[in-house]
Amino acid sequence: MNLKTGVRVAIQIRRDDCEVTNYIYNQCPGASIERVKIDGIQTIHRIIINSDKTRETAIKLKAVSDVFISGRRVIWAKSGCCSSCSVIGKFDDVITGTKSLSSENIIYNIILPDIAELKRLENELRSKNIDYSIIDMSENENDNLTDREKEIIIEIYKRGYFNNDRNQSLTEIARDLNISTASLSEILRKSLKKIINYYIENKI
Repeated sequence: MNLKTGVRVAIQIRRDDCEVTNYIYNQCPGASIERVKIDGIQTIHRIIINSDKTRETAIKLKAVSDVFISGRRVIWAKSGCCSSCSVIGKFDDVITGTKSLSSENIIYNIILPDIAELKRLENELRSKNIDYSIIDMSENENDNLTDREKEIIIEIYKRGYFNNDRNQSLTEIARDLNISTASLSEILRKSLKKIINYYIENKI
């Protein structure tokens, strides 16, 4: 099983050239903006309006973006990327979320393959004179199952431990494998955590 590793980064960027964000913050105080797709060329924004001016706002937004209304207070707006989205969207990354702090400040939560790719991203931002700061960073644990973890999880599965009517208890399996129940429990916990992490990152 090839499980995902990488570097999780929260990066705050200052820019003032997103026409969608500028309009929303100037005309719709309290609205929230989420970027649901960024490909380096275009950005799709999901905008939640906290007033009854959804249609009026959408009509005016058509001057700077393609607009679609979904429900009473939700607007989808597709526009050309701003300076920061044009950089972020072209890298080998996974964008897990964005948060607009103001019309000029935005936080991108992204996963990059490694530190080297993060350095390349930083170099590109600096070359474009884009002001940024790394506000949080963590390297993912290696989520690949070890040979021992694979062996244990397969053995436990074969013995029916995950069945509704368990054929054997963990203590019985541990005795047969000649290890302590505590050790088997810890291996099982770590293995299941890795498998769940992989499922969440790749399947949901």
